[in-house]
Amino acid sequence: MVEMVSVACKRPNGLILELKKHDGTIERVTLKGATQSSFFKPELGMLPGLYGITEVPEEFWQEWTKVNKDYSPLVNKEIFAQPTEKEVEKQAEELKDEQTGLEGVNEQGVDVKTLSEKEQGKKK
Repeated sequence: MVEMVSVACKRPNGLILELKKHDGTIERVTLKGATQSSFFKPELGMLPGLYGITEVPEEFWQEWTKVNKDYSPLVNKEIFAQPTEKEVEKQAEELKDEQTGLEGVNEQGVDVKTLSEKEQGKKK
C-alpha cells in the first residue's frame, strides 16, 4: 500500500509538481489551490489562511522536496506537508497571517475573517 501525506497549497490555483524519474519519464502531481478549499467564497475573494489540501504519495513528496529544496513556495511555506489532514490544518492555522502576495484586493469592502475566526464562530 502506498503511504500518503497531506499537502497544503496556499497558491490560489494550486501547483503542478513534476519529478523526473530514473527512466526519463515525468511524474506529475496536481496540488489543489486555496480556491478549491471548502471555505473559499468567490464573492469574498481570497481569504487569509486558506489552503487547498491534496493527498500525495509520500515517496513522491520526499523526492520532490529534496530536488526542489530552494523552490520559494516550499521555502516560504506556501506549500507544506504533514502526515494527516488534521496536522495540515493545525500548521495552516499557525501560518494563517503569512501572505503570498496573490491574495488579491478586497474591492467590495467586505469584513473578511480569517479561517480561524470562522471556525471559532462555528463552535459557539
